[in-house]
Order: sequence, then C-alpha cells, then structure tokens
Amino acid sequence: MKLSVEDACALTQRLKQRCLDVEGDFVILWHNHATTREMKPYYEGVYLPLIQNVE
Repeated sequence: MKLSVEDACALTQRLKQRCLDVEGDFVILWHNHATTREMKPYYEGVYLPLIQNVE
C-alpha cells in the first residue's frame, strides 16, 4: 500500500480495534525478513506497538 509508518500504524490500530469491538481475534503475520534495515521503521513503528499493547 506504500503507507508511511504513521499511516500504517494508524491503519493497523483501527483494524485491531474493529476486531476487538466484535470480540474477534486480531492476528498479524510479520515475516522475519521484514526486520531488515529498510523495514526497521515499520517493525519498530507498526509491529512492536501492536504486540506491546496485547489485551
């Protein structure tokens, strides 16, 4: 989707909240190759916040 880190974070947080609103399970698949230098901002700005806020 070519989203900025901020937009990707906002989108994933909205999707997670939608799942929680209907008592669903939010599942994310983050491939281990997506921890490369070029993906590091997304790993730190999108993925880590999602898994750190587990309810």
